[in-house]
Amino acid sequence: MAESKKKTLYEKMFAVMEAVDYIEKTTRIQYKTTDYKATAEEKITPIFRAEFLKNKLMVFPVEQTSEKNNGITSVDTKYKIVDIESGDSEILASSGEGADSQDKGAGKAMTYAYKYMLLRTFMSPTGEDPDKTSSQEIDDKKKKPDVKMTETQIKNLFLKYHNGDKEEAKSDYEIYVDMTLELQAETIENIKEKIKEKAA
Repeated sequence: MAESKKKTLYEKMFAVMEAVDYIEKTTRIQYKTTDYKATAEEKITPIFRAEFLKNKLMVFPVEQTSEKNNGITSVDTKYKIVDIESGDSEILASSGEGADSQDKGAGKAMTYAYKYMLLRTFMSPTGEDPDKTSSQEIDDKKKKPDVKMTETQIKNLFLKYHNGDKEEAKSDYEIYVDMTLELQAETIENIKEKIKEKAA
């Protein structure tokens, strides 16, 4: 009996494409007047993982560059998809951005890049369109709120909020400095409100 011909890498990728026909959007995104559904990474990964195991494929990052600007982390990542039976491989590329004032921006950007690498490589429709982000949200992100307070006044505000505890005030101020302008303005307003509540 003749040995059956093994599939090539591209044939296996095509098999994955055939299997993952449509991924339903289940995560709701709301921002002021924006209200839409998106596809979460935790839903996408198990679907593709099952097909990769079935077709004996692996995918992993092999190269990445990143930069952070005004609280937005951007990554450009190259992935390698490998046929573990033949050893054949192909390089896939994707990019992502993640907004976070603390330390989660890179993780968010990497997750976004990975999710869209899978969706776009295997042409899996979700009905999701990142171009549909509302103009109001984009304008809000570009907006530069004017806190109208000097550095000393802001430090004193943190000190007052922490009832004179210099270490706590210093720690919060250092976090504040790394925030985006929008979050800085929001933080100042929140602290002012909480100080008023304490005084009431």
